[in-house]
Amino acid sequence: MTNARGVLWFVIVLSAWYGGGCEGGSPPGTPTTQPTVAAGDHGDALSPPARPPEVRFFGVADRATKVVYVCDRSASMATTFPYVQAELVRSINELNPTQRFHVIFFFDVKPMELRIADKTQLHPVSPENNKAAKMWVEDIMGSPPMPTDARPALERAFKVAGGPPEVIFLLTDGLLPEETVKRVADLNAGRKVRVHTILFVDRMPEAEKLLRVITRENGGKFRFVDEDELGGDYR
Repeated sequence: MTNARGVLWFVIVLSAWYGGGCEGGSPPGTPTTQPTVAAGDHGDALSPPARPPEVRFFGVADRATKVVYVCDRSASMATTFPYVQAELVRSINELNPTQRFHVIFFFDVKPMELRIADKTQLHPVSPENNKAAKMWVEDIMGSPPMPTDARPALERAFKVAGGPPEVIFLLTDGLLPEETVKRVADLNAGRKVRVHTILFVDRMPEAEKLLRVITRENGGKFRFVDEDELGGDYR
């Protein structure tokens, strides 16, 4: 009888523990903390964030929703500039409706910016905006001989309305001022913008060295586009 009473007592205690008699419905010593879902989640805390869509320019690929193309249009680009125009149009046309873009050309001090509906900003991708960008890009002419300075254009790129961008493509065929490295570093102090650089046709060692420093310090990629590649498929 004593053994039977002991067994009965043990069953009653277990029932109290697992039936809700103890706070949390767990036996003593069992953790009661439950998994939490962060604010804004919808019950699937383990789902990875959606990847941004891809963007490609002269064979350099990245993923971003906000992109700015900063391209040289100086006199030295006279014979190769049509290839830049064609690649810009192709790259923009491959963006999807969740992305935004802007185009800036530089040569001396005052950059030229894509203006749609009288706005210079990160433009939403749409058939109308893509067509407007194509017409504007194809209408750009080369500049007279003068020193090439990308700094004002880069400043506009980092400070564009609707920004900052996530990715900047910087294309040139020449040697930029040495101070460009520091200016980009100052503009991108938080290193939140990836800057990819493209040296176009003329592989000057000094120019390549400077562009490689910019990409290394700003999480980007460097690429040299050889003359033999012009007109190719960069996808």
